[in-house]
Amino acid sequence: MLLEQARDILKRDGSYADLLDAVGTLATAQGSSPDDLALGLRYPGIIADQAALALYHRTGRKVPRDPHRFVTDRAAWAELIRRKPRKRAATRARKRTV
Repeated sequence: MLLEQARDILKRDGSYADLLDAVGTLATAQGSSPDDLALGLRYPGIIADQAALALYHRTGRKVPRDPHRFVTDRAAWAELIRRKPRKRAATRARKRTV
């Protein structure tokens, strides 16, 4: 699936299988942004979980051990995305491009 197709499916409420495929595409594509991944937070269950997991990694935040602290709330992630990126994520991004 192409990146633009994945974004479109998440924006227009595709079928469950398409949504799952789309969030997986965005989670693994280097051209996707945190805002793209946040689109997956609109959908409950595994789709939001996969989007949130990708956001934790993309933003350099540690995935909490306590499942009750695992954030899948779109408003909470919007705030986290707006904040200054963590140093670890920036370092990781630089290593990938070198």
